[in-house]
Amino acid sequence: MIRKVVAVCLLSLVLADLAAVSPSQFPSADSTMISSYNPTSARTAAMGGAGLAVNGTYGARFLNPANAAGVFGLSVPSLSFTAYNLRNNIPVVKDVISSTDEAGILDSAVGFINNIPGGVKDFMSLDAGAGLAMKFFSFSVDANADIFTFGPGDISSNIGVDINLALTSIFSYRHEFSDDLALSVGLGVRAMYKNLTADDVYLTGIGATTVSDVFNKSEDLQGAGNAILEVLSDIPLSVGWAFPVSVGTKLEVPYGFSFALALNNINGNYDMRVRQKDGSERSYVLETPMTLDIGASWSWGNEGMWKYLFKPTIAVDFVDIVGFFRNGPLERGAFVDHLRMGAEVYLLTSLIARAGLDRGYFTCGLGLDIFAVTLDMTYGLKAYGPSRYGECLDYLTVRVNIGLDR
Repeated sequence: MIRKVVAVCLLSLVLADLAAVSPSQFPSADSTMISSYNPTSARTAAMGGAGLAVNGTYGARFLNPANAAGVFGLSVPSLSFTAYNLRNNIPVVKDVISSTDEAGILDSAVGFINNIPGGVKDFMSLDAGAGLAMKFFSFSVDANADIFTFGPGDISSNIGVDINLALTSIFSYRHEFSDDLALSVGLGVRAMYKNLTADDVYLTGIGATTVSDVFNKSEDLQGAGNAILEVLSDIPLSVGWAFPVSVGTKLEVPYGFSFALALNNINGNYDMRVRQKDGSERSYVLETPMTLDIGASWSWGNEGMWKYLFKPTIAVDFVDIVGFFRNGPLERGAFVDHLRMGAEVYLLTSLIARAGLDRGYFTCGLGLDIFAVTLDMTYGLKAYGPSRYGECLDYLTVRVNIGLDR
């Protein structure tokens, strides 16, 4: 039984032989850094990634600090889990669970390795956070472990880990000109810590040939733990800090419309350090882009009994305006690459249905909001490369929040 449990864990940790691949063949470390880390939001993901002008739930504050203005909220804690490439990996997991001998488990491991897509792709992500919003000031602590794969998409592929810790303070103010006209502004300041499996600017990872070595030492938990620690001790790690700043504004006008503008990830580059085998340290900069984003939303506040039965919200965002014009707005799919749109409907104040388009790919989700517990689930496709004709993986996110996150 112990060996089966260890084997299941190894399937999500060990994929390819690090020693068989030279560092020059690894992708650059910044190939995974599309944007600065934001805590996983199942709500935002289900709405196609849109949320710049949506009222300040926990996830919306990181898209636009002005969303935190006038909001009271509490998360103690917020937990989320995301798994990728489900359609290919679920049958393999079933094989592992149903296997009764060691040969069957190892055969399943080979099948799992064969499902690895080429390039840099997400595999699994875990988030944990706690936060407090008090109308003018918000503070949160968020931790994330992102497990990703990279390589040619066969037994030579690797797995890496990107660990993030973020301390975020948001200062915001909301001025009401009338009952249906208000202006909010916000300033977000973050301290970001990153621990990445990378050496000399190249990604590094764990190898599949170590599966049998660890498996053979897994007669008990102590042997398995020692074997895994031995493998991990040989993997180079880069550590670094960044101190990004975000500023944003949101205008709420009559009939439920809101418009937002945010400049995100100012000064977002990481100063990274990695210890070399000879004991020396190498420093390098891990670049993450600053983005200028705009968004709009509409929410029907409802009156009378309707506000308890039916509350819809529609949101549309256009992200990274500067990048859109810099990279050529007339190129195929360029507009869709920067477009996020989605909608949600509250039913009976507790049940929530969501759907959206993230870079042209469909997303959907369900939520349950009961007293101090919120449960959100999202299923969608994440694109890698240009939209509509690039690669994509399906994913499922489950998020649980205890507190007030409205």
